[in-house]
Amino acid sequence: MPIGILIVVSITIFFLVGKIVNNTQETEKNISVTEKPNAKCEQQYEKLLSNNANKYENCSVQISQGSFEEKTVERKINNTILIFDASGSMAGKIDGQRKIDIAKDAAKKFISSLKGSDVNLGILVYGHKGSNNIKDKAVSCAGIEELYYIGQVDDRVANNKIDQFQPTGWTPIADSFKRASEMLGKYSGEQYNNSILLVSDGTETCDGDPVAEAKRLKDSGLNVTANVIGFDVAGVDEKRLQEIAKSGGGDYYSVKNRSDFDFAFKKHHSFMEKFDYKMKRLSESLTDIVNTSDTYFECLRNLKIEQAHMVLDMHVDNGVDSACVDYAEGEYQKRYDSIDSQLKRSFDDAQSAWDANNAFKK
Repeated sequence: MPIGILIVVSITIFFLVGKIVNNTQETEKNISVTEKPNAKCEQQYEKLLSNNANKYENCSVQISQGSFEEKTVERKINNTILIFDASGSMAGKIDGQRKIDIAKDAAKKFISSLKGSDVNLGILVYGHKGSNNIKDKAVSCAGIEELYYIGQVDDRVANNKIDQFQPTGWTPIADSFKRASEMLGKYSGEQYNNSILLVSDGTETCDGDPVAEAKRLKDSGLNVTANVIGFDVAGVDEKRLQEIAKSGGGDYYSVKNRSDFDFAFKKHHSFMEKFDYKMKRLSESLTDIVNTSDTYFECLRNLKIEQAHMVLDMHVDNGVDSACVDYAEGEYQKRYDSIDSQLKRSFDDAQSAWDANNAFKK
């Protein structure tokens, strides 16, 4: 409808609605509410409807169902790479136990929990080569090793691999992320959910930029998320590890003891279980919001246009006799209110269903 006509219609409705209210008040003074309208008024009102009424039977159904309902999501295969810190600081002790041993026990428990699942596992370790002396820095920083190639979980083999290394050297986190990127390179984000879990008790010491590498990996198109477990760290080092997790699109878990470790590994396991739903359903749900909202407002727009046409027919084009105006106005107002309320209820129900089905929690 041209803008000029819409303006005229709007102004007309504004003045006529006031007239409708005044007429209705006068009618209530003079006519009993139980008085039955004559057949002529009923016929004229029905003719107005036949000329102007839109159909709304499918509106409520389309709004309520929309696409807000839970959908079956085809699961992808999860690949996760555990990056394990075996730098010299992991030889330190907590409550009489070496940090490396606490971390190993928790990691082996986590790996065993993956057995028989739809998760492919890869394991990288750094810091176990050379020493933490400056003369051995180059050797240690280059000594990143792929202990377990990406594949189905054999916890006996994987846990045996973890038992073999000891803490001694430096901390090449950035290059470990580069190596993880190479490992995941053939696993398309369209078919796989890829994640990294870094376990470290300190930040980069091999002159790399792990924050930049985490972001590069996240933006690579491989559908990679990096979670980080910071073990017995604080201050600047912890802040740096938190930045790695943030740049990698993941979470940071602060760990101080064995039970903290178990909790952090369980959170990563839960993250992988929900990965499909979180990534695919989020995209679908954003479309759902737009589609269902569009349906609601389109139906509401049609109702407003119908109202404008009814008012114009009644008062400008004399579609009903003056004696029937009050009846037609009253009947139409009931129709309008009923449809308007039903559309709103349907939209509210759809939003409630969406809220229930799309709470993205990790």
